[in-house]
Amino acid sequence: MQLDAKEVNRLLAVILTTWIEVVKAIFIFSLLIVYAKNCQSIRSKFSLGLFTFTVLMLIETTAAIYLYSTTAFCRVAQIYEVVRPLLSAIECVSFAVLTWITWR
Repeated sequence: MQLDAKEVNRLLAVILTTWIEVVKAIFIFSLLIVYAKNCQSIRSKFSLGLFTFTVLMLIETTAAIYLYSTTAFCRVAQIYEVVRPLLSAIECVSFAVLTWITWR
């Protein structure tokens, strides 16, 4: 089976997006470790909020990685259209938590 240039570009975009999400997950996980330690030692609402924020962001990022890595190439766009609002909602809640703890 031969892929045309358009399909190759789409495939490369999916691969690139997956790797960007993996790098993002590594950064978020490292923040999660720091915030978990801070939450245990400081025990403040702010440190708990930062921990909650990173947990939600890690859930969103992990779900995106799972979506990209397990979905057949031809169905990525279709499934992404359905799942992306849920991922965006999780991301929005995590930023709401970050905003709330920052303004407190």
